[in-house]
Amino acid sequence: MEAERRWEELPIDCFLTILNKLTLEEKTLSVPFVCKSWYEALLLPQFWKVLNFYPLYVKSWDSFAERFMQQYNLRSFSFSGFLKLLVRRSQGSAEEIIFHHQGGTWEDLLYVSNACPALRILVLPDLRHECDFSMLAGKWNDLERLYIGEISLPFEEALLLISQHFKNLSGLQFDGLFGEDNSVLSNLSLLPNLKYLCLSGVHGLSIEGLHLILDGCKNLEELYVRNATHDFQVDEAINGKSSGIRTFVFDNGYPPEKLFECEYPYLRFEYGRLLDRLMFHASKFGIGKMFQEWKAMRADPDYADIFDYEYELFDYEYDYADIVDYDYEYEI
Repeated sequence: MEAERRWEELPIDCFLTILNKLTLEEKTLSVPFVCKSWYEALLLPQFWKVLNFYPLYVKSWDSFAERFMQQYNLRSFSFSGFLKLLVRRSQGSAEEIIFHHQGGTWEDLLYVSNACPALRILVLPDLRHECDFSMLAGKWNDLERLYIGEISLPFEEALLLISQHFKNLSGLQFDGLFGEDNSVLSNLSLLPNLKYLCLSGVHGLSIEGLHLILDGCKNLEELYVRNATHDFQVDEAINGKSSGIRTFVFDNGYPPEKLFECEYPYLRFEYGRLLDRLMFHASKFGIGKMFQEWKAMRADPDYADIFDYEYELFDYEYDYADIVDYDYEYEI
């Protein structure tokens, strides 16, 4: 009889590949208590290269915090303390940090800027209070992908700092920001590697600004412009300039066939696209059809990656079968 294989015999790179597919909740509340080899893996900095805090908030941060305190017999617990614990475990090797928009402060970001010099992917929390982004200049020379939600810094100033100090960016997303001075968009030409750009909730973008983007970003492969507040249409000149871009979407949603082709893991953006599609079904066909579509996507292997995070966006306590035939038309 073939001897039973043991975890200890698995090559460390394979072992880490398997364990790194787990969420932070599983890594901190389950893995340490499975066996000695799994616990020892927790001590390796490679185990903490990806710090994705987003699922902890989508499921319930309060619930996770309560479980963590019970498991480790703690009297208090904070996001900042948890962040510092995992960053220390990474020993400066963290390459990807994804904040939830409600989780994290300016002080947390400053800590990360000093303790995580190897970052390649960063999704920022919302920073509505005063913050000095110039303090981040020169901190992440290898940063490739950056997502910025709500911040107190004017868009023009933020974009200028980004274009001057993060030259290696290949992906950039702004959400809910913009100013009236579209000339600042010419600074995007200072990012020669930029392949992916998303401007969501772009207040003040004009047709001239769109021209500046297309003229300055010669290597763009994907451009998403959502919820532009200025009333203008994409003309023949814009269509001509964007003809070489693999995916160009302006204002009116996302083509279903392109829904999950974007390779950049900006989670809020990806889930925004998911919700766009579901809301389209809700508004056009009713809630019953929306849930049918959601269930179909859950079962479709093409959407496996987006659902692997197990965020359970629609984790309602009632049975879906009870509502699948219910039909309610939204007022458009």
